[in-house]
Amino acid sequence: MNKKLTVILEGFCFLCISMVAAEATSLLESESFIPIRVGEELVYKATFAGLVAGEQILAVDKETRFNNQKVFHVHSETRTGGLFDKLYHFFDHKESYITTDNLFPIRHTKYLEDRKYRASVEVNFDQKNGKIYYLKNKEYKEFSAPVGIQDELSMIFFVRTRKL
Repeated sequence: MNKKLTVILEGFCFLCISMVAAEATSLLESESFIPIRVGEELVYKATFAGLVAGEQILAVDKETRFNNQKVFHVHSETRTGGLFDKLYHFFDHKESYITTDNLFPIRHTKYLEDRKYRASVEVNFDQKNGKIYYLKNKEYKEFSAPVGIQDELSMIFFVRTRKL
């Protein structure tokens, strides 16, 4: 995947995450909130002609403290498999620290290998003041964001707590 397409996809993800954030606070006040359980794991496999082309594992590793808050430490690992990895290498490792009370992210890290492209991302969220501190490949940026904004992983776990 070329660099321009990667930037477009990141922008699209950020837009989707921002839209979820707009509803996050009011949704958590509803009765349908279901706690996330430490040890739960979601495994997704993509197959082609009966062969596993890739796999993603999402897991809730532990409940701990981060920046003086109770959080879930979650991770995701996505990779191409077998022969497909030889044809198109892809590896994506993400970790998030998500508050246990309202499922807001505090920190998100990502390491990506897409063929020869490599990226390392660290995002720190100041939910109280609506700020995001973003570091990608040693390039630092700061953004304003709505309270309740989600990252790639926290959004998945947040949406899973909703009755659809």
